Amino acid sequence: MAKSEQVESIKKKDTVANAINDAEDDQSELAGEVVDEDTDSTSLQRFVQSAMYAGPLPPPQMLREYENILPGMANRIMTMAEEEQGIRSRDNWWLVFNDFARISGSVIVSLGLVAGAIYCAIIDQPAVAIALAASGLIPQIIKFFNGKREK
Repeated sequence: MAKSEQVESIKKKDTVANAINDAEDDQSELAGEVVDEDTDSTSLQRFVQSAMYAGPLPPPQMLREYENILPGMANRIMTMAEEEQGIRSRDNWWLVFNDFARISGSVIVSLGLVAGAIYCAIIDQPAVAIALAASGLIPQIIKFFNGKREK
């Protein structure tokens, strides 16, 4: 190899090494961004990859890596996920129960007001009967039409 070819080869290697160092030092690089630098027909590309997952459990490979780093960590993560699922299930049950109790209570109160209105009409108290019937039925009618409009 001639001396000029060796110098040119060394320059290319130095340029590539400098580009690698510059790319590694650049912390503002976004994940997934490809850095291209052309140097005398030599191209350097660097691809930064990031991974995301949703939920309490990491992917199996990551779980395996946790276990390799700290034995027992996978079991701790699984226990944490099971406890979280139990909490979510209990919270969901309470939400459903509260909705049911609220709706049932509303229906019972409305039926009581309507029953009171019927009784007042029987004992010849029409003004009270109208007031009780209106206070028992109007909120239910409004809820009914609002529910249809939201869908």
